[in-house]
Amino acid sequence: MRGLLNHNDTSMLLDAIRIWAVIMYIIYSLPVLALAAPHPGFNPLWAIYGLLGGSIIEIFSHMVNDYYDYVYGVDRPGVGTATYRKHPLVEGVSLRRHAAQWLALAAGAITMSLAASFLGRPYTPLFASLGVLLAYAYTGPPFKLKYRGLGHLNLLLGWWLTSSPGVYYMACGELSLQPLLVSLPPILLTIAVLMANNIRDIDTDRAAGVKTLETIIGKKASRALFLLYIPVAYIIQSALSLTLGPTLLLPLL
Repeated sequence: MRGLLNHNDTSMLLDAIRIWAVIMYIIYSLPVLALAAPHPGFNPLWAIYGLLGGSIIEIFSHMVNDYYDYVYGVDRPGVGTATYRKHPLVEGVSLRRHAAQWLALAAGAITMSLAASFLGRPYTPLFASLGVLLAYAYTGPPFKLKYRGLGHLNLLLGWWLTSSPGVYYMACGELSLQPLLVSLPPILLTIAVLMANNIRDIDTDRAAGVKTLETIIGKKASRALFLLYIPVAYIIQSALSLTLGPTLLLPLL
């Protein structure tokens, strides 16, 4: 493991794992935890364990995305992604080392889920396996959802339909559809972040032959959709706070 993580430049490693996105994932999980907290089965240690496992899958998703974006010529010197942060593969990290890193992350997440199953959360491997699969399917073959204009759908399936019920289940040991309601505004903001990146990269994505939703509908329509996601997320989150309590306002901070 030491060989997999022995980067001379720590900042490049932090950029590769998108530490800001991991923080965003944890913050966007707060409404689900606020919903789970009054439950008699709520356990803060299980909640933290679930967030840790989810964060590992989140990092895995970014590492896989970097890998295949580089392999398919989307990420290259001079494009937006390699300009605003240090891209490990563009900076010279070998494909083999990078692949070994994200495979280790996937193995770690699955191992954690199996341990949780043994200790009293039997459905954890299902959530972890779906999370890993959807994270890989974003750019990995044969799915390549991002390159087929299905990146938004992938986020809905991964962050919304898998992660939010999974966080709730880990926190209180019960399956429920309620987390889907309180996690809808955060997923809209997450998709907005994706859209901002893809709008920036429309020209370079087209040059690489990538068909994101943004390259298909164009900049004008993409910006209009982006501007729709933001206020709708805030309106829904504010409405939820009026009915379910002020803790639902935490992600907006």
